[in-house]
Amino acid sequence: MSDPATELPAAVVPTRDEPAFPNTTHVARREYRELVRSRIFHASTITLTFIALIVALLPIVAKAVERGGTTRIAVVATDHALADRTSATLLAILNQNGGARFETVTVGDASDASDGVDDHRYDAAIITSRLPTGRLVTQVQLGETMGNDTL
Repeated sequence: MSDPATELPAAVVPTRDEPAFPNTTHVARREYRELVRSRIFHASTITLTFIALIVALLPIVAKAVERGGTTRIAVVATDHALADRTSATLLAILNQNGGARFETVTVGDASDASDGVDDHRYDAAIITSRLPTGRLVTQVQLGETMGNDTL
């Protein structure tokens, strides 16, 4: 017969003190070290940092460059006095903010002003005419460099 003191109970399950994947942390640590020590990692990190800086600073540089520029607007009117009043009113309104500078150029023909906008000589064209009833009609043509927010 067997000795009851040496027998193991049937319901006891052996326990495991080590983790399920004992080498996972060692392998991950080694792979990370190898990655961080490689030349390509350093080169790509520096390159991506410079690209991120350029993308972040691009709007600031564009705003600074735009601040120095002048927006040219062609003014077309049926009579010379109306063109002068339109130019004076535009300059008074547009240049009061102190931001972008605006300049008006009086053009004699609407087709010349439209062609100038298409050829990028002018950023916009404002065509004003007086109807026989005395009412003013104004048309605005924007070029590619001027957005609706400026309008």
